Amino acid sequence: MKIIDAKPQRPTHAEIATRAYELFVQRGRVHGFDLADWLQAEGELMRSDSPKLSVPVKTAQRSSAPRLKKTALH
Repeated sequence: MKIIDAKPQRPTHAEIATRAYELFVQRGRVHGFDLADWLQAEGELMRSDSPKLSVPVKTAQRSSAPRLKKTALH
């Protein structure tokens, strides 16, 4: 008998960053919504019925990956 862990797996940092970047591009590359994009991307990826990624992620060239600003939550 197999035991299946019902706890959803958290998306990786790269998956969230990629989805957040997709949201940024869809909005027309308007800056200032990085935290909202990040939280929306994380929420979408946490749901089991949503697709993980719509584009492949290239991890070999880290310097070309999209960079998101760090925002203080205070």
